[in-house]
Amino acid sequence: MDQSTPDPANAFRNEKFNERFTDLAVQYQVGDLTLVGEWNQDKPFYHSNFYSAIYQINSNAIYVTKSKFVLDLPWEKHHTISVGVRHDIGSNMSLKFDLTRMIDEGKNPFTGESNPVIKINPGHATTAAVSYDFIF
Repeated sequence: MDQSTPDPANAFRNEKFNERFTDLAVQYQVGDLTLVGEWNQDKPFYHSNFYSAIYQINSNAIYVTKSKFVLDLPWEKHHTISVGVRHDIGSNMSLKFDLTRMIDEGKNPFTGESNPVIKINPGHATTAAVSYDFIF
């Protein structure tokens, strides 16, 4: 598709460029196991993907997810690995725990050195989250 975008250097002068977005997603379920995957590309900007495996045991769902994001320019590139569990408390409530590790592989375009998202070297991060979700 042709799309106009503002050029910040020229005070919102429109320039045309070609952009193509492609996405492919699949889901497969057998018994208590669900496999999910998605790949997408937004040319000329980035491509990304993720894959998940979810196993349901009674009112608990255990999952592992791997994802990757690559900017077409060499600045931003990272992947994540997540593991977690969801416990369904009732029909409209759940308790969730997630542990995610983000590996930063981006490069500074001027030096070629690593370009950490956060100010520690090498810029990797680990997050843990607990949430209580409900619908009313």
